[in-house]
Amino acid sequence: MQQQFLKRWIIMLCLLLIACLIPALLNVEWQKALLYFNFSAFFIAFIFWAIIFLAEKQTPQKKMGYILGGIGIKFILTIVAVVAYFIVFKEKSTPEILITFIINSLYYFTGYYFLYKLSKI
Repeated sequence: MQQQFLKRWIIMLCLLLIACLIPALLNVEWQKALLYFNFSAFFIAFIFWAIIFLAEKQTPQKKMGYILGGIGIKFILTIVAVVAYFIVFKEKSTPEILITFIINSLYYFTGYYFLYKLSKI
């Protein structure tokens, strides 16, 4: 049951990646920000998924450690990705900040929703 749920989670991440690519293809003006934050959020979410996948094979104490470590790593990597974008591209417009917030929120809510549901199984 848990393996099927983990498969649904990774499929949802892939669908979210594809859904967030559509605006990037349609809007050339914000394409760089959309692509950067979509792919960075996807890879961070995939790392989080991989940590949770490994946690499912551990004892309950180690599982809790994996989950807390995964949440910490996800938070730190998100901060690094956001700061790196604004340092490298030196653009800090309001739409880019909104794009950052919206895309990262989608991936965060998806990850924590599936983590919550996984803990109820």
